[in-house]
Amino acid sequence: MKLTLLIPLLAVIGFCSLHGFSQTRGFDVQVEITAKNKEVQDTLESYILRELRSLGDVNIVTAKPLLSLKIVVLETRNQNQETVNVYALSVAATRSVACTIGGRRRTCELFEDQALYTNTADKLRAVCEEIVTDFDIRHLKDLRKK
Repeated sequence: MKLTLLIPLLAVIGFCSLHGFSQTRGFDVQVEITAKNKEVQDTLESYILRELRSLGDVNIVTAKPLLSLKIVVLETRNQNQETVNVYALSVAATRSVACTIGGRRRTCELFEDQALYTNTADKLRAVCEEIVTDFDIRHLKDLRKK
């Protein structure tokens, strides 16, 4: 009798682990960073991903996210077109929603909000902390209540 119950239970556990179900609820978030300077892009990606993971309930994904952070990085210039060691980060947050287009169900991105952050190159880590803190407050906080 015990073996009869154990086999279906193991099957359910195996199915859940194969399909990404876990006992802890997490939010699938995709991060896209665009910058001309590859080193700056890689550094920002590292900082943002580290901060998101530190929240504890965020899963970083490359496809089918619930939420996306899209970051465009611009190096500012003075009136002589010389770089001034200040970066502007345009950050947009989107949410994936089900929609119907032409009678076909699809996943669409719903624009949630956008913000602009600026700081010097030596303070990019602090900017990333601020971006993730704002994202947590504006987008994840309400989802956690559900």
